[in-house]
Amino acid sequence: MVFRHCYIIVGEASGDLYGARLIESLNRLDPEMQFYGFGGQKMEAAGCKLSRRIEQLEMIGFVEVAKKLPMVLSNFRVAKKDLLRLRPDALILIDYPGFNLRMAEWASKIGIKVFYYIAPQTWAWKEKRVRLMQRYIDQLFVILPFEYTYFKDKGIRNVHFYGHPLFQEVSQHVADVDFRKRYDLEGKKLIAVLPGSRKNELGFFLPVLREVMLYMPELHFVIAAMQKLDHSMYAPLEGLPNATLISGHTYDILRQCDAGLIKSGTSTLEAALFNLPQVVFYKLNPISAKLIRWFIRIPFVALPNLIMGKKMVPELLQKDCTPQNLMLHLKQILTGDKRNEMLYAYNELRNLLHHDQNVSDLIAARMIGCLDD
Repeated sequence: MVFRHCYIIVGEASGDLYGARLIESLNRLDPEMQFYGFGGQKMEAAGCKLSRRIEQLEMIGFVEVAKKLPMVLSNFRVAKKDLLRLRPDALILIDYPGFNLRMAEWASKIGIKVFYYIAPQTWAWKEKRVRLMQRYIDQLFVILPFEYTYFKDKGIRNVHFYGHPLFQEVSQHVADVDFRKRYDLEGKKLIAVLPGSRKNELGFFLPVLREVMLYMPELHFVIAAMQKLDHSMYAPLEGLPNATLISGHTYDILRQCDAGLIKSGTSTLEAALFNLPQVVFYKLNPISAKLIRWFIRIPFVALPNLIMGKKMVPELLQKDCTPQNLMLHLKQILTGDKRNEMLYAYNELRNLLHHDQNVSDLIAARMIGCLDD
């Protein structure tokens, strides 16, 4: 018997989660389907045979990419070699557009169907990528409501929006009722701190966050540490009596805390879906930041703000990402009108992203249908 198989490429932790959920959904429809590709622990646990791990792929900013160019080129060679050897029924690309759009073009030219899940953000920058998408992507699955109309208007026919997959992840999370007791956090005003998952991000943010913690001793800060990183990366926070480092329980932290300091990225949407008032921060390498300002065309960077088209949560970026600003905005969302306004806006956001059915199941069904055609 010949089994169908797919090759999946993701480039970061959030893609690994979505990839794993998609593999599970595809296997419910086709239990014999096999999976290969680039991913992380979650995809591997779901049954994907990995040629590259996301630790070898993650990078941010122009300068960071330039430094890792030899590794990027090596990854291209590995992926192309795999596709020629395996000849999969489909190449499934999740986010990671700088790499994945090149792979889409290459795979399409050798006759492999290309499914793209989590669209390149061409509405923000590099709109010329739309031409590549028109030519080389067979099915496009978007996760932001406004993207469906945007890509349809750009002439991409096979666009689908089934909701945001994070909605299911958050709604299915089982609360740990003993969380505060287990980590000796009972009776404390808790602030979730999500400083990022990359080493260079921690280097930027932890010294700033340390200052916030030093000057707000009345609050207790719970830092979501990454299991894949050595705890020595969090050395700037050592010795702080009002800081607790916890690995592997990010959703419990978001659920149990009273407010959050959240690095811009997927976590800002997770915090919103957990109804956690937040201050969003971000800081890039100065050269990367200057280059991005020339190209980016969006008014916001935090996902809740982008999705709703208005400023729901404060954004402290680059020179504004200071201890003083973080403390000021954090105080404003602990109690009072600004906190209540944010919580009300979160309800609007959830209504927009909600879908009664599992998003990964709907996407998997569409992919299987395309393979059956």
